[in-house]
Amino acid sequence: MGIKNVNLFFSLHMVVPGPKKDIYHRMEYRNIKKIFALGEEGMNSARKNLPIEPDRVMELPYGLETGRYRPGRSDAFRKSVGLGPELIILGILSRLDPLKGQMEAVRAMPAILKKYPNVHLLMAGDETVHLRGIEKKRIEAEIKRLGLGEKVTILPYQRDVPELLRGIDVFLLPSHYESYSISVIEAKLCGVPVVAAESGGVPQNLGYGEYGVLVKPKDPASLAEGVIKTLDDTDAAKKRAEKARANALERYDKERIVSIVEKEYEAAAHS
Repeated sequence: MGIKNVNLFFSLHMVVPGPKKDIYHRMEYRNIKKIFALGEEGMNSARKNLPIEPDRVMELPYGLETGRYRPGRSDAFRKSVGLGPELIILGILSRLDPLKGQMEAVRAMPAILKKYPNVHLLMAGDETVHLRGIEKKRIEAEIKRLGLGEKVTILPYQRDVPELLRGIDVFLLPSHYESYSISVIEAKLCGVPVVAAESGGVPQNLGYGEYGVLVKPKDPASLAEGVIKTLDDTDAAKKRAEKARANALERYDKERIVSIVEKEYEAAAHS
């Protein structure tokens, strides 16, 4: 307030769920030069629900240090958590929360194991804060009910994400809804085949099926079918993963994203 000739930029990393065009928000967004929105889903929701001209909202992907991620199987992580090289490991990297779909993944396991008895489900993540002491017990109870005690491993949050991803065979994203998902991008960069629920911004992230297998959200049977499809044709899964990695390297490299932001800043400074 009271400062002239200042260009304001806003980064939007989540979907705007509904209209925000009241007096307060009109005042708040009136002086914003541009909104950087994550993915088409975020961009379209901002254009629809915020009091700002559509041309002042642009898509800007996540920027990651892509050099940290490399393809190629590594058994070091498996060994560190007591899982052998003979297993087919399905990995979920997410906080433990009903909305993240871990329960659906557990319930998909019996159907998967009928055809691939050496499959193992690995979940890495801490419970959502308000679910501490609740969600993990809920998942463990379902694992016990289905007799999957030796087929599922739950680990706390892992800092070395690239190492974890190189230790699994298929990355799962069974979330009920995701604005975009950084973990899918990381899996793409590591060349790991992806099976993900078709929700939010995930279809765009996976090239609408070109870079991974899309399944119905909240549907264990559909998730099982997606995993079995991936394991049935490993050559096709490998080709999708290679295309996914090439796409991720081109689209999400941090230096590329920084250069886009710099151009927007320079254009605003000289306008």
